[in-house]
Amino acid sequence: GLVAMATMAASFLETWQNAAFQEEAYSRCKNYSALVSLLILHESTTDGVLKWRGNQPALKHNRLTDWDVKVLACALRRVQSAGAPSGLDLGYNSITDEGLWHLSEWIKEETCSLKTLHLSYNDFTHVGVSKLCDALQFNKSLHTIVLDGNTLGHVGGLQVAAMLQVNLSIARLGLASTDLDTDSVIAMATVLGANKVLRAVDISRPLLHSKMEESTIHLSTMLQVNNSLQELHLAKHTITDTGVEWLCRYLSTNATLKHLNLSCNRLSQDGAKHLSGMLRVNSTLTVLNISSNCIEDDGLCSISEAVKSNLSLQWHAHTVLR
Repeated sequence: GLVAMATMAASFLETWQNAAFQEEAYSRCKNYSALVSLLILHESTTDGVLKWRGNQPALKHNRLTDWDVKVLACALRRVQSAGAPSGLDLGYNSITDEGLWHLSEWIKEETCSLKTLHLSYNDFTHVGVSKLCDALQFNKSLHTIVLDGNTLGHVGGLQVAAMLQVNLSIARLGLASTDLDTDSVIAMATVLGANKVLRAVDISRPLLHSKMEESTIHLSTMLQVNNSLQELHLAKHTITDTGVEWLCRYLSTNATLKHLNLSCNRLSQDGAKHLSGMLRVNSTLTVLNISSNCIEDDGLCSISEAVKSNLSLQWHAHTVLR
């Protein structure tokens, strides 16, 4: 395994250097020597994932730009599938819509064998995401995509939801802090009701302004019909006791969800009582995160009593806020 990874690294390094030298003046740019060093040191090859995160010491002062991504995409297009990285981790850089377009052009090619793509906290918008979603309609290799911290907004959220109606390979999706609105969260819930491939979804910290909790209601009813989703992150969704009552109603009969994150919401001791009632009958959930909610001592006691009789729950987080 390690020998194969080393061979992959050498093969990709050579291909990338050839692409860099063919891009006028690129080999003299600030990032060039840092990126060569990362490849040579094999920091990106122990698991086959190319890790060029902007918060790494080697890159924190010269984060990746669209130019770097252009050269990277050119090298990825040229390298043989056996020598290509199995994943890209390009989080915390300065990649804009143009850089995402370069990546998307490669992703839609049949020779693309990429399995994971992490693009958290870059500078692209729904314009670049539109190109990515178009490419993902053709891609059959990617199973993990993380876009956390980019400004997708209403339009980008709807684009991702529409793509998921066609794509049949993505199993893990990260959309936390992407400015999703009520309509785009509802669209995601609707797609999840029919999607049989997604196993983990993070849509934490959307921008929800309605007090009717429509998105929570749609996510709740989705849990009634979805029989494949195993992990759902709904942190900072402004979910109240009424919203969690909806969730618990359908979680009581859901037999697949194992991990639920409800941290940083607006649950009180009444919401905790709804959760404790659900935990007494749900035998699937193994992780429940309700930290940073105002459940108070009575709510915590109610949850604790329910946990005693729940044989499946392995871990739950809570913080008593007063």
